[in-house]
Amino acid sequence: MSSNGAYGKIEENGEAFDGSSDNEPLINEFNSENNQNEITWDISFTSTQVPLSLYEEEHYARSVPKQLKMISICPSPRCDFGGSLSSNYFGELEIDGWIGSQSHSWGSGYPTDRFFGQVCQFDSREKNTLEIVSTTVELGCLTKKLFLMVLRYEEKEIKLNSVYRGSHAKSEITFGNVFNWRFQTESNVALFEGLLSAPRDSFITIPLLNNTNTKNNNDNSTTRHLLLTQKATCTLKIVEKGTEKVDIIKANEKCFFEIITDEFSFNEIEEI
Repeated sequence: MSSNGAYGKIEENGEAFDGSSDNEPLINEFNSENNQNEITWDISFTSTQVPLSLYEEEHYARSVPKQLKMISICPSPRCDFGGSLSSNYFGELEIDGWIGSQSHSWGSGYPTDRFFGQVCQFDSREKNTLEIVSTTVELGCLTKKLFLMVLRYEEKEIKLNSVYRGSHAKSEITFGNVFNWRFQTESNVALFEGLLSAPRDSFITIPLLNNTNTKNNNDNSTTRHLLLTQKATCTLKIVEKGTEKVDIIKANEKCFFEIITDEFSFNEIEEI
């Protein structure tokens, strides 16, 4: 399959965004047996998307904080999946036109804290995607919290992923029966306010085997956990500066929400 993307200008710096890509369907066949359980799949996907970087691309080759090195490139933020998935636990599922992503590889380590959100498709705005991340980084003698965002919106890629933009953005997460992540950032021409939320009982938790990146680098005994759900809801409000024109886009119960933090007790979250 050969196709061209259709993104216009990059709002942050005004450079042209080419958007051209050649993507062939990828076939992934697998068979795994674990005691009495078996799972097999035969899945392919196609995409017209080009890679998306949550951090400024030119800085990956430089000497930057390790936490930023872990903010990786997504090969394709929106893919159409098809095929089949079967298990003796739930039977066989046919997959036809499921929207997801060829997602991130975060490397071999984990930061002390990180919140990550991904929207592969907004309701009634099928070509719009969103990726957001919040983390704490050490810049020399300073410790800063960064919130980075890349939005593909109406054939434009809006990249608010520089250290300057990230350190001036607002990001706050609260835990309760519903986990709420509120964020706000802005470009030269628009203000962006959003909420990513999911019920507590929709999350699963995975113990992390690599526990070296704790607040105390000399203490490797702290058990860290990764919480994630694919049932989050995202609402994004876009306010155009000057005209005050408002656009609100939403993705209901189909967003990815991932958390690594030690600010929250993981009791009562299902562990796998």
